[in-house]
Amino acid sequence: ANPTAGTGITASFSMASYENKPFEWYPDKEYPEFSHFKPLQVQLDSQPTLVIAECLFLLTSLTMLLHASLTSRDHVLVWISAVVSGTANDIFFMFLPMVDNFWHAQCTVMLTPRLPLYIPLAYASFQYAGVAASLRLPSASPMSRCAYAGLSSAVFYAAYDLAGARFLWWTWHTTDAATLVRWCGVPVGSTMWTLVHVFVFNYILHCFVFSVESGGWVRKLGRAVASTALLTTPFMMVMMSPFQLHQLEVGWGGGLDFRLKQLPGKPDITAISLVVAVFGYLAKKGVGSGVAAVRNADVMLFVLVLVHFATLAYVMFTGDPSEVTATGLHQTIGNCDTKDWDLSGYERRMYLCNKKNHEEFELHNKYFDVTGKVKDKDWFTVSGKGSVELRHKEGIVAIALVGLFMFRVLVVGGKGKDKKS
Repeated sequence: ANPTAGTGITASFSMASYENKPFEWYPDKEYPEFSHFKPLQVQLDSQPTLVIAECLFLLTSLTMLLHASLTSRDHVLVWISAVVSGTANDIFFMFLPMVDNFWHAQCTVMLTPRLPLYIPLAYASFQYAGVAASLRLPSASPMSRCAYAGLSSAVFYAAYDLAGARFLWWTWHTTDAATLVRWCGVPVGSTMWTLVHVFVFNYILHCFVFSVESGGWVRKLGRAVASTALLTTPFMMVMMSPFQLHQLEVGWGGGLDFRLKQLPGKPDITAISLVVAVFGYLAKKGVGSGVAAVRNADVMLFVLVLVHFATLAYVMFTGDPSEVTATGLHQTIGNCDTKDWDLSGYERRMYLCNKKNHEEFELHNKYFDVTGKVKDKDWFTVSGKGSVELRHKEGIVAIALVGLFMFRVLVVGGKGKDKKS
């Protein structure tokens, strides 16, 4: 039955269709083509730009670890916490069937059929970069620092999001509310998630680590890892809701009979604009309070940020999406008319439908038999189509310029007292 009918939406209605579904972690035996290690030449032939992304995040994550070790022990625990909490976040959203809305491409090294090795390194990179930049504001309030971290990390991630969506480094659910509204092919929900996720990650560190002086570094590291891994994702989900309250629908049946018809949960332009406005106001106050003196390690980090944007711009200007083929797990193919509902009660199509596919990929013919039926509903090949449009190139340039402006605090400073954390 449609959970949006009758008495409206509650969490129990959204969960009803999943309550008997067993836990699935996509074991290897279900996918005979899966391998933890993919030959480099094979990967270069099918997804050359993804190899560049894997190498890029290996470089940025390890260089950021070097930056952390040269700066302070608290910076090191930020880096470690980013890896652990970020990986936990990815696994959380892969596990829950009602929010299961993205699928990574098969990379050179895969930890599981759904989790590439470079993803934990990507979390280390974009979360650490923003937090490290915010810690250059020693006199700012924790809220201002967290807002600055969220904005900086979001811009850092947006360049990766833009390139990844165009070159099939992953695929999105085609009709899920969280991925439906997009800019240049990138879900608004993904960008909004980055903003809020890093804000919450940094705030948890301030509450449980930076503001607590007792205990040695190992104990402090334990608090940092445990608190960020357990609390970042749920508090991020809670914090995103107020920015989407304009989507709340309440029905009135007369008297005191008020019924909840629709929960917030569809990131849109209004929601992300509110986030940027609030975070921008807080971040501006933080910068106004003074920036710490420039350190050589921070100059190195700024150069690394420049390399990040330059590399992804190179991908967008020289890559050819039509030459990309991505074999692996994707949204399940099935009946076009099968309905489903996400965690907030928004209706979506349960299956990927080739007849109604408006994504930037095409389904590969080798995975269909002569009758037109799919041989394997979860594991199949998609091919890129078209070319990189002017709006994508303009987008990556604009993102890079905004990103360098945000990360300028790494190389411009001298006001206020320098602090390690």
